[in-house]
Amino acid sequence: MNKMKKWIPAMLGATMIFSVTSASVFAATPTAVTQVSTSTNAKASSNGYNISLDQNSLCSNTSLQKVLDLSKTELQKQFQAGKTLSDLAKAKGISTDEVTNALLQPQLTKLAGDHKSGKLTQDKVASIKTDLTKQLNNSLTKKVTTVTTVTTTSTTTSTTSNPAVAWAKSSDTTSTHALTNLKKSAAASVLNLSQPELDQQIKAGKSIVDIAKDQGVDKSKVIDTVVAKEKNWVTSQLNNSWNNTSGTLTTEQQQFKESGYLDKAAQLFGTSADKLQTQLKNGKTLTAIAKEKGVDSSKLTDTLHAYAKQQVTAQCDQAN
Repeated sequence: MNKMKKWIPAMLGATMIFSVTSASVFAATPTAVTQVSTSTNAKASSNGYNISLDQNSLCSNTSLQKVLDLSKTELQKQFQAGKTLSDLAKAKGISTDEVTNALLQPQLTKLAGDHKSGKLTQDKVASIKTDLTKQLNNSLTKKVTTVTTVTTTSTTTSTTSNPAVAWAKSSDTTSTHALTNLKKSAAASVLNLSQPELDQQIKAGKSIVDIAKDQGVDKSKVIDTVVAKEKNWVTSQLNNSWNNTSGTLTTEQQQFKESGYLDKAAQLFGTSADKLQTQLKNGKTLTAIAKEKGVDSSKLTDTLHAYAKQQVTAQCDQAN
């Protein structure tokens, strides 16, 4: 009887292991994981006006190059040797105020323009300038950091026990990090950043949502703005054929395809993306093909717009 008691749990355990294994398919896939690290004080920021203080930005700052009479390469060598901005000012026999003013210059120009347009009051401009100046003065004696990117390879195990989930994964061609220049431009305008400034923060590992929080901007406002821009772009593509004299896809056509919109339209039409692309290359438009397939054009637009919102929301919430 005791042997029977020991045998039953053993058999149950074996059965459970078999059941779990048979319900899932495991695939070990090597994945490149990029980690980006940067100093938290590598930026002066006030009310959405930012001055990047990492090594790459400072070395590329032409105003700083001019005041210190150093080239980009020379600046880089000095920073890599551990020199601070204060050290460089002293070596050149200039005041640290001159260095601070050089760093401030681009934002002073932007502040003057925003004051002229009525976006900022004179008191607000003065307040932002004071805040930025204070932060810059505090940074002059600190060693200049650089953004370090380390790529490692890890093994990712995926489980696809549900056929529907497996199909969705295999058919989803969206890259959740594919923030195009159009989307970045839309996001930058709401975040009060230039696109290069936004690009730099994205490269440092921040998501659009993270940056919005840093800038004191409601993330939903940023996402809604980017979604609206993306929807307008998608709509503009519906009446364009892909019949190009070169025979190759244009940048916008490639973007439409790689972003997953061609797949979504093909699914709606009950065809493949390759066949749909052939029809477009033969001079037809998505709107015309929808009519041939008996699909209302508004349904096509709504389907792609819903996908655009889903895609943009995911992209804004994830860091590179």
